[in-house]
Amino acid sequence: MDNIKKLVTMTEKQKRLNDTINLLVGKLTELNHYLNEYKIIFKDDISSKQLLESTHSTFWNDLYWLYWNFLTIRICCLMEKAETYGNKNLSFYHLLELVSENGLTCESSILKLVEDIGTKILPFKNVRKKAFAHYDLRILLDKKSLNILELDDFEWILLQFSTIINLISSELHGDTYLFGMKSLEGARRMMGILSKGLEYRNNLIKKI
Repeated sequence: MDNIKKLVTMTEKQKRLNDTINLLVGKLTELNHYLNEYKIIFKDDISSKQLLESTHSTFWNDLYWLYWNFLTIRICCLMEKAETYGNKNLSFYHLLELVSENGLTCESSILKLVEDIGTKILPFKNVRKKAFAHYDLRILLDKKSLNILELDDFEWILLQFSTIINLISSELHGDTYLFGMKSLEGARRMMGILSKGLEYRNNLIKKI
């Protein structure tokens, strides 16, 4: 009977781990999708910047900060404490607890990765706390404080998240996750329409 109870307990522990991984995979897929949308709209090249500037609209600046607000809050959520006021959080700290609970051999590797992410994500947490989830007057007056966020750091953190998931999946199931990609057709179509619309407008101006 004791052996049966032990088997059931281990199964429940592994189910909690698998359920948490599945939820995290969903969140990472979403984050990768929104990041790729952002990169399509705000390409880091002169022609793309000129395209947006030629509209003479503040809409793109608003959209830019909406993306950064959203992405920063979302990625910081995944590095919340394992528990808040007695409630478990869907975070990589909670995942680390579950890895330890299940006695996985990859625990030490994951601990190091989580520690590294914890250091790299500090600027994002600071901006979230001071500017996005709270209005710190000094930060808002000093616009430069918001420019500490780096896209490369964001992508690096996402990559480490994926590495953690795949380390666990490899040990549990002998395979790794292929993170799904949502269609980016909407963002591409929007930028294509904008480009053609401005080209048409410029041709009309030339005929006048």
